[in-house]
Amino acid sequence: LAKIWALPQYLIIDEISMCSKSFFAKLSRTIAIARLANDSIASKTTSALYCPVQITSDSEDEKAGRRIYEQFRTVIVLKEQCRVQDQQWLSLLHRTRYGVCTAGDLDMLLLITSRHVVRNNWNNAAISRLCHSKKQTLLISRAFDTVRKRPVTSAERYRILTRNKTKGKGRNEQSGLPQDVPLVIGMEVMVTLNVQTDLDVANGARGRLVGIGLREDEP
Repeated sequence: LAKIWALPQYLIIDEISMCSKSFFAKLSRTIAIARLANDSIASKTTSALYCPVQITSDSEDEKAGRRIYEQFRTVIVLKEQCRVQDQQWLSLLHRTRYGVCTAGDLDMLLLITSRHVVRNNWNNAAISRLCHSKKQTLLISRAFDTVRKRPVTSAERYRILTRNKTKGKGRNEQSGLPQDVPLVIGMEVMVTLNVQTDLDVANGARGRLVGIGLREDEP
C-alpha cells in the first residue's frame, strides 16, 4: 500500500459534491498512513469553501474535513449535460434552474412522484410489459440483506422493518427495501452504493440485465 501511494501527486474523486467533511478526513488520514506522512492535513489556509464549523456539534473528523475543503484552489463547473438524452426533459431542467417553467413543464412534473408504492407499481408494470413483449420468463429472487458483507441479524431486521413505519401501510408502501426482487433478461436496473447513509446520499450506476447465473448450491 505504501508503494502504491508513494508516487501519486493528486487524487481525482468523482461526484465530489456527495462527499461529507468526515469522509474527507478519514480519506486523508488513511492516505497519510499509507504514505508514511506525519500530518494528514496541510497547514495552508484559504477562504472557506464549505459550510462553517459548528464548534459545539461538529466531530473532530468534520472539523478536519472543513480544513481540507479550505485548501481547494480551483473549482471547475461543468455546463454540458451528457447523461440526460431526452431533450424535452433536459429543457425542463434548464427552465427549472432559472424559474421560468411553462404550463407544459408543470404537466410533465405530475409524472414525478416521491411515493414509494407508486414507483414500485410503475416498475412492476414495466417488467410485466417487458416479459410480454420479449417473451421472457419472470424470475423472483428472495432478497438477501447484508450489513458490511455479513447477514443481517434478527435485531437488525426488526429495526429495518419498523423504521419509518407508517400506520396502515404495508412494507411495499414504505420506503424500505423489498423482500423479493423481480428479474427479467433485458430489464434496466440501477445499482446504488450508500456513500453516506446518515445523509441519505447514494451513488448509482445504470445498466441492463443481460444474463442470470444460477448457483449450483442453491435450491
